[in-house]
Amino acid sequence: MNRRTFVSGALTLVALPAIAHAHPVHASAAVADVRGRRVEITLTATPEDLQEALRRASGRVLDIDTDADIDALAHAYVEDRFTLEGPQGPLPLTWVGCEITDETARLFFEFKLPKDPSGVTVRSAVFFELTPAHINRVQVRRGRRSVTHRFRATDPAAPLMR
Repeated sequence: MNRRTFVSGALTLVALPAIAHAHPVHASAAVADVRGRRVEITLTATPEDLQEALRRASGRVLDIDTDADIDALAHAYVEDRFTLEGPQGPLPLTWVGCEITDETARLFFEFKLPKDPSGVTVRSAVFFELTPAHINRVQVRRGRRSVTHRFRATDPAAPLMR
């Protein structure tokens, strides 16, 4: 190995963390626990993504750490962008609340399934307005069964259980 190759490789290793930091991953993750006819959802995202999404949705400047309306704004935002739909149409969302720390924003909500949940679809279109490259992962757990859906802006819906 000549000196030029070694120096180029060493510079790449030094610069790689800075490049990775400059190009963050845009993703959210949700866990949907099916318990009888209830589906409990925990949606996890970065506080920065949530703040920007709420700012755009509300049309006003806000601070996720101090604004008293964050819970209500998050509820309205999620109700519009994360849905379960049955044969008779969208299922009502019951808002539980949100928990925001410096590192993580967690949103809690649930749905009641119809008696026959076989035709229910899940749609996760949160944060797609922030960047077209955003990815939403939803892990659906029912007893010992688990399936993970991966949603993009071009394909935001799938059957709840496969």
